[in-house]
Amino acid sequence: MTRTAFCKSCKEAGYPRKHTAYAVYAGNHKSYNLCLHVGNISARDLGMTPHVFFDADMVVPINGKRGGHYCVTKCLCGVIGCGFKIKWEKGYKIWSLLTTHEPDFTYIRGESMDALKDFKASEMHLNTTDTRPWKIQEIIQEQQSIFKGLRRS
Repeated sequence: MTRTAFCKSCKEAGYPRKHTAYAVYAGNHKSYNLCLHVGNISARDLGMTPHVFFDADMVVPINGKRGGHYCVTKCLCGVIGCGFKIKWEKGYKIWSLLTTHEPDFTYIRGESMDALKDFKASEMHLNTTDTRPWKIQEIIQEQQSIFKGLRRS
């Protein structure tokens, strides 16, 4: 599933911004899609970016709390250049979406994981548009080079 979460690398790079490209895992076919955030971003939102949460791998009980537990899940920032990169496959004439690194393990309380799964607050939905009319290739190249520079320093 894709949900908004905090990313330190994105905050350092000044993301999200207007025209931020990112990957989401959603839709009727449960597949990855490339989206473009077109809304304005306020400074307080820096670092708050779409993340892909993978299925919980295991459940860890909380000592002394009846029924309490943590879910251990993997999480990856969805911003292109940070958690994902895309590459043009000439032979197939398609874009390939690849991860830049292994997803991080994250501990989430059981009730919080349930809330993430059931999240339906429409006012929090990302403002996206079809990317075809935009200069998406230039936006992606810029993002990927910014994050590449961050990883070197």
